[in-house]
Amino acid sequence: MQQPDLEELQKKLDITDAAIQLYVAQDGVFNLHQVARKTEQTVEAIFDLFPDKESILHFFYTSLVIRYRLMTSEIEDFDSYTLSEKLSNFAYASFDMLKERQAFVEATFGPMILYSCTKTDYEDRIEQLLVHFFKNDSKAASSSSLFLNRYFFTFIKQKYLWLVAFWLKDNSPDKAKSMELTDKAAGLIQEMMYTSVIDRSIDLAKFAYANKPACTQLLPLWDKITSTFEIR
Repeated sequence: MQQPDLEELQKKLDITDAAIQLYVAQDGVFNLHQVARKTEQTVEAIFDLFPDKESILHFFYTSLVIRYRLMTSEIEDFDSYTLSEKLSNFAYASFDMLKERQAFVEATFGPMILYSCTKTDYEDRIEQLLVHFFKNDSKAASSSSLFLNRYFFTFIKQKYLWLVAFWLKDNSPDKAKSMELTDKAAGLIQEMMYTSVIDRSIDLAKFAYANKPACTQLLPLWDKITSTFEIR
């Protein structure tokens, strides 16, 4: 992962935070002159970083993944985490960051992200993060690589977005249901990736093919054994 320019990133985060505060306080209506005054920047300086005010709001979501990757780069043993731990960690960290601006998220997550007609940079970065998680996991079964394609990562990304939507509507104490759902989903995905059933089946098929004459000689004995069982 290419490290972002931290000084530029901080400027973009400051501008985004100011725009979000104005968006929430003024029912979604604000302009770049207000953002410039609030951040002590010029409008020209803002245009150097963002093409328009909509891109400023979208950057809040993009920044979630950027901030998360910076956080995990500071964890020395993060690569040793299991797949379930990484997926859960990303979800929990996302919830915490989204909570910082929950009013804005509640107003915009649906139209800007979940039901967007075009794929957002936020979604692209989620998929890139998932690719990194899955393809750099030494514990995964060899056969898991058979379905690690763009359709799979799009599917997992979409399930993550629906998890965020569930979290937003979760009224359980401390959003316990969201935490439980996160753990169950991450655990299920890990079981699917770590299972060695397909690997063992492939090994058995290779053995049977390599020892075809011997296996063929055993077929009459197998037929004799199975013929003693009554099929009901």
